[in-house]
Amino acid sequence: MNPKLFRKEVFKHKSQRLYGEVLLKSPRFFWLYTITITILVIVALLLLFYGTYSRKESVKGYLIPDKGLVKLYPSYSGIIKRNFIIEGQKVKKNQLLMEIGTERLNADSISSIDHSILRLQKQSKNLSQQIEDEKKLMLSEESRLTQKLINLTREYQQILKQLKINKSQYGITEKQRDQYEMLLSKGIVDNDDYRIRQTGYFNAKNSLESTRRLKIIKETEISNAKIDLEQLPIKKENSIKELIEQKSQVEEKLVEVTDRKSFAIKSPVNGRVIFSQFHVGQKANPNLSLLTILPEKAELFADLFLPSRAIGFVKKNQNVLIRFDAFPYQRYGLHNGKIIQVAKAAINPNEIETPLSLQEPVYRVKVALDKQYIKAFGKKVFLQPSMSVDAEIILEDRSLGEWLLEPIYSLKGRF
Repeated sequence: MNPKLFRKEVFKHKSQRLYGEVLLKSPRFFWLYTITITILVIVALLLLFYGTYSRKESVKGYLIPDKGLVKLYPSYSGIIKRNFIIEGQKVKKNQLLMEIGTERLNADSISSIDHSILRLQKQSKNLSQQIEDEKKLMLSEESRLTQKLINLTREYQQILKQLKINKSQYGITEKQRDQYEMLLSKGIVDNDDYRIRQTGYFNAKNSLESTRRLKIIKETEISNAKIDLEQLPIKKENSIKELIEQKSQVEEKLVEVTDRKSFAIKSPVNGRVIFSQFHVGQKANPNLSLLTILPEKAELFADLFLPSRAIGFVKKNQNVLIRFDAFPYQRYGLHNGKIIQVAKAAINPNEIETPLSLQEPVYRVKVALDKQYIKAFGKKVFLQPSMSVDAEIILEDRSLGEWLLEPIYSLKGRF
């Protein structure tokens, strides 16, 4: 009310009320509440615009090494006699790991392998003796043929001399016959003298022909002797070679049988023994692996299997959160990984061997781990192949505002 328009008594009367004068006073924490609500509203707005929500897909998998695993199997059944390694031990290539015996005793307390070894050793010894005998026989045969060739050559020289004599006799008797034939025609000599000369001529001719035939025979014998002498090394070499091959086969079998008596298991690579299920005295089975070796410098990665409904937004370089079943995440936390490979085609459950139970076609996803170990009780505990894992693939990151407005975006996409 305007004091210029009313008297002082009027103001005094108005001020006297039943409960006194009305006081408009704010609550004690009014400003505190106001500031708090304002801050909350600002924080909420910041979260809506800057806060992110990650859409994830949970899948299962297990760890496998990039260089594979080396599993060692025994060649034969037997008893482990010595074991030179323990799980977790590093090994070098060709390092002796185990020794396995395969001996079985018969009624005479002689193992069947020892019996086979003795039999093969005897065969090898006999073949060695045959080889030596064959070499001696070759030398003897060579000496005999050489001497035979010498004798034939001497005989041939005698035949040549005899042939020369026979030719001379033949020429003389032929000349005498011709002379007596002329004298007979003149009546100087009678027929008896002529027949004597003619008989001498025929005898000389027969001797000459006989010597010529003998010469041809000796030439043939000499030629055959030379051929036999030339072919002797080849024949004997083939014979000795055949015996040597037989001995080599026997010795190979002897080595094989000896190895079966007690053979060694050696490491084919540098690496670390991660699994050993047999001990000294146990029976080794060719169908069961003795040891599993993780190659040196091999790194583990997660092999995940995604159903087709979850593969749409999965791509290379996406982040993955990994939980190892052997190490509860409530205590050891989550581990990071990154997708390095995504399969282009689905795999049926019957087309792949895996420790997981797959019920539907899946896509294989390879994930690199940020660490090859976890820390437990202040120590590094290295991860092991075939460990099962649960993984969450982060498909996309969106702000909370986009997440709240997703229904509107979906309607916009429809129209």
